[in-house]
Amino acid sequence: MRLVENYLTQASQLLPKNLREDIVAELRASLEEQVLDHAAADNRLPNVADEKAVLTDFGHPMKIAGSYLPQQYLIGPLLFPAYLYALKIILIVVLAINLVMVLAVSGVVSDWNISFLGLFWHLLDTAITVVVIVTLVFVAIEYSGEKLNWYENWQPDAVDHGPSTPVNRQDLLINIITEGVGLLWWNDVLTFSNWLEFADTSVAMSEAWVPIYWPLNAVLGSFFLLHVYLAMRGNWRGKTLALECFLDIAFLGLAVTLLTGGSLVELGSTASADLQASIHRAATIVVGVFIAVTCWDLYKYSRLAWRLRREWNDD
Repeated sequence: MRLVENYLTQASQLLPKNLREDIVAELRASLEEQVLDHAAADNRLPNVADEKAVLTDFGHPMKIAGSYLPQQYLIGPLLFPAYLYALKIILIVVLAINLVMVLAVSGVVSDWNISFLGLFWHLLDTAITVVVIVTLVFVAIEYSGEKLNWYENWQPDAVDHGPSTPVNRQDLLINIITEGVGLLWWNDVLTFSNWLEFADTSVAMSEAWVPIYWPLNAVLGSFFLLHVYLAMRGNWRGKTLALECFLDIAFLGLAVTLLTGGSLVELGSTASADLQASIHRAATIVVGVFIAVTCWDLYKYSRLAWRLRREWNDD
């Protein structure tokens, strides 16, 4: 029952982790029984139409999840899942827009940049503002007696019909910020003043980085846009997993090209041979860590894509 499973997937993202497994099992048993009963009334096997009919009676996944949540101090259980959902989506989108705007300003204003600490405080201030505004809006909805129309207007067609699996929006938020910061640093918008100076010897990136300047911009930018889209959509599908794996492979290709292009850093003429070797070794280790993390992501997402493909064939 693919539609039922995807419905439960959406509802499970809004449930407390310590209760999620038991509640989903209870809902699955109830939904499957009702689907079978609905089909048995016509003396036939269950189909998608039976699933839609049962899910329509059940209602929006947020509404079902809310019925299992305790009363909140400011926002009641009926609205609380919608509040968390809206907060996550709006927070991710607003932070992503801020990172894009910082990058855009750098393209318009010559020689403009921002320090890492300045960017951190800017994003923190933005996040706090978003949390306060969204919370106040939902408190107003709660105490005004108004309810969200999307509960009543929801239809089962809004549930994915194909194999899918939920995303972890917290992980995506970390990825979006990391990729945004990476883009800002790579394009000389974000500065790390005096962080790379040793014994009055300046450290700069070598010529080995030049050939991958635009390719790395394209890969990081694609990662950034993909993860913003996934944060809004809420689940992985076959095509998005394929794109994630393709970008992982592209990033690995750039990293290997970089490692085979010679020294990664250039030091001032006063640097000793030992210091040069140490800095180069440290830079190589950093790139190696990124390679290891990307390899793990590629393995993880390719396995997930293969599982979804098998589920699609089984259906």
